[in-house]
Amino acid sequence: MRRLDLSGEWTVRKTGTKKIYKAVVPGCIHADLLAIREIPDPFIGRNLREIAWVAETEWTYENTFSIEGFLNHRCVMLCIEGLDGAAEIALNDVPLGKTEAGMHIVEFNVKPYIIPGKNKLAISFAAPVRKARNRAPLAGRPALPTVGINGDVSIQAFNGVRVRDVIVRQGITDTAVAELDVTVITERFCIAECQLEVQARVCYKNITLSEAREPLTADCQTLRLTLKNAQYWWPSGMGEQPLYEVLVDVLAERTSLEHVSRRIGICHAEIVEAKAGSPRLIFNRHPMYIKGTVWTRPDLYPARLSRVEYARLVKAAVVGNMNLLRVKDIAAYECNAFYDLCDEYGLMVWHDALEDGLGPNIRRIRHHPCMVLWGCDDPALTATVKAEDPAGLCLPKDAFTHATGFAPTPSLPEPRIIATYLSEEEQNLSHPACTYHAQDALTLPLIASTFIRHFLFPASFANHAWLSQIQHAVLIKREWERVRCDEPNTHGFINGHLNDCWPQASTASVDFEGRWKAAHYLLRKSLSPVWASGAFRPKTATVDLFAFNDTPKALNAELNWRMTRTQGDLLMDGATELTLAPATREAAASLKIGDLIANFGANDLFLWLYLRDDHGALIASNFVYFCEPREWALPPPRMRAEIRAWDDTSYAVTLTSQQVALWVWLSLDGMDARYDDNFFCLEPNRPMRIRITPSRRLKPDLFRQMLRIASLRDTWQERRTLIQMVASARKTQVKTDD
Repeated sequence: MRRLDLSGEWTVRKTGTKKIYKAVVPGCIHADLLAIREIPDPFIGRNLREIAWVAETEWTYENTFSIEGFLNHRCVMLCIEGLDGAAEIALNDVPLGKTEAGMHIVEFNVKPYIIPGKNKLAISFAAPVRKARNRAPLAGRPALPTVGINGDVSIQAFNGVRVRDVIVRQGITDTAVAELDVTVITERFCIAECQLEVQARVCYKNITLSEAREPLTADCQTLRLTLKNAQYWWPSGMGEQPLYEVLVDVLAERTSLEHVSRRIGICHAEIVEAKAGSPRLIFNRHPMYIKGTVWTRPDLYPARLSRVEYARLVKAAVVGNMNLLRVKDIAAYECNAFYDLCDEYGLMVWHDALEDGLGPNIRRIRHHPCMVLWGCDDPALTATVKAEDPAGLCLPKDAFTHATGFAPTPSLPEPRIIATYLSEEEQNLSHPACTYHAQDALTLPLIASTFIRHFLFPASFANHAWLSQIQHAVLIKREWERVRCDEPNTHGFINGHLNDCWPQASTASVDFEGRWKAAHYLLRKSLSPVWASGAFRPKTATVDLFAFNDTPKALNAELNWRMTRTQGDLLMDGATELTLAPATREAAASLKIGDLIANFGANDLFLWLYLRDDHGALIASNFVYFCEPREWALPPPRMRAEIRAWDDTSYAVTLTSQQVALWVWLSLDGMDARYDDNFFCLEPNRPMRIRITPSRRLKPDLFRQMLRIASLRDTWQERRTLIQMVASARKTQVKTDD
């Protein structure tokens, strides 16, 4: 097989006009016009509505290419791996075919139309919308759609045979032996007397572990590979993610006419339907708890994203202790890089079955071990999934509705980021530009009304932003704890969503550019594979303590608890030893606190939980409170910060508070940084160390000047703070006093 790659530089023009613009394939029309500054940045203010004309225009992409030697082949195919929009495709002014609106993978036999020398490929897109000027993005999706070629384009030539498809089916035994049935579907172009063979191999780190070879006698032929001592692919938090390569060659004597590869993981998943509660996923014969979040396409114009941008978001989900991405209600299937990264990081994918392009896209992505679940409500779509992916598991799209009926409260990005797309006068929850950058029309009113129910109202727009993040995080964590503690028959939880497609107030736990919001920090702790929590029962004035082990291995642990007042007085403490079996929820203890509430008040009590392994290492921590945050009488926390260099690029900041300090966050004035924890709560006189890595190297004095420390109290009580800094050769101390 020979291949001519047509991706890269193209031209684009308004259909029916002669003025041309530079274009890049894969890409889209908005990305191309942005690159040449033909349109303003759509993410600033309300510019998006000013460029509505782009979506109201018909566009034609063109590429002129030379081709040599392909005419001698028996079959020449034009392969387009992604078309976004209704399009007409023509080669040398000969129409090849049309696509409807949506995302499509198409191919055409172009041998009759290819000519020696220069050839012209043209793809004309219809305008995706009419009168789009007043539409705004809703529900995290582009309301002004784009068009373009969002996949690779190539000319592929075949002589003797073409491999049309490869299907890998797995069978796993109790003895860690995997049987792989590799079905090769071919199309032959050579004369019958030509003797061909088909060979299948499975390799791990370039070492062949099993091989099968036989004469090619049918258009659909299956070879069996036996893989001994198979290493299983596990979802994140349960094990490693070894990946194997299945290689298929069609041979004429010793010459490979066709070569196809598929990267797979050895794994087995099944659904056990429960009489009560949600279905349970059994993975590699171990029950597991789904800890998911909803994936949104990471950009209004995703074709311009690189693998790096995708990797940043996928890694954020894994580091946040999530094990599944719910690809829900988006208009297209994702690019190959997305599924590759989910394979590598151990993120399962639960994908809605989209009617447009369903069959070709299933064939494209079904071999990925991350592709575990399909969301199907339509029997016809379910039948298509089962036909194309026999091992695929289908669930109704609302399979976990009862576990996720709680609608997360949205949050704003941090103030520094808001300032990049809203002017100072636009930074007001009621300003039209601010509401334009919101997930929907109810987002900002919901943020404000929820403040009144749970928190003291913030003192400024910047504090609106910070408190919205704390509120978002606290209420998600509260619902997650309720589900884990009180609904033992629930086996999955899907968070609001992970990411945004443009800068906006939303239920995403990371912002448009991948910065973690408060919700992501709190979810990372709460979704830990081993975790502890407490459920307060107001009627009986008791706190039920629970420990959770979601891993496939047993664990010995000790749960410690400490009840303190706001000022730090210790009122009660205790500990209990636990043996946590795999995939279990253990009731650890029940604490009676009625007398403490009667003597000190619910608004002056905080219960701190610490779960340690049998070596004494801290596994998880948590805290329990007994009233709404707006009822707390929080004093100035009087935090002390010790700053030391961690290494050449990062610093260690150790914080100690004399009183309870709730949802403390660190930031660098005007600069991005990576924090190993943030939005945490400090037990009085119990130090906590945070590692901060600025986006660029900073000298100690400058780092100290840029460091900002705040807590919940600062969102409603403007700080009148004197910061005293004491520097020495070894460390810097920062002390805050009200």
